[in-house]
Amino acid sequence: MGKIIKKTILLVLILILTFAFSGCGEANNITKSIADGIKKGFNIPDKNQESIKIIKDTDNKYQLSVPSSWKEDNELNKLAILQVSNRVQEKYVMVIREEKDSFSNDANIDDYASLVKEGLGQSVQNIQISKDENITINGKPAKYFEVQGEVEKLKISYIFIITEDSGNFFQIIGWTLVPRFEANKQEIRTVMESFQQVK
Repeated sequence: MGKIIKKTILLVLILILTFAFSGCGEANNITKSIADGIKKGFNIPDKNQESIKIIKDTDNKYQLSVPSSWKEDNELNKLAILQVSNRVQEKYVMVIREEKDSFSNDANIDDYASLVKEGLGQSVQNIQISKDENITINGKPAKYFEVQGEVEKLKISYIFIITEDSGNFFQIIGWTLVPRFEANKQEIRTVMESFQQVK
């Protein structure tokens, strides 16, 4: 399992370091933008008035359902197969896929979730990880957990859903700033739980 652990830790490190929390690689601009947004506050649209749209991956195999105020956002992480955001309200979701062929034949969803957490623990400061919650995504068993920590001196709240299909493991990751977590959590989680194979 040594190579598997190193591979997954590297993936998570790349994931955390390239999140570009506001969809931009310039740390100073990100920090200023976020700070300005928190000070000014945001006008959050009435969710009941929003329509829902489907965002699909480039291979037309997987999809997410998002409110109309969200959009496809391909600047979040080059490893993601799906990336969506509402930047104004600091809501982000992406999906990372890893083929099971890269892992031991006996590796399961619990093993994969553990490897993801191990990688996070090495890259996020002051990290707090909740206990796993067993849920179902797209008819498949999944693990749900929440993470809070600091990256580049920003306090970030993450939601992780770990799931699988016959040939792949998936990390469905949502995040926002800690002060906005309670306000944004339900909508982010709803977008994450819409993940499914294209019918």
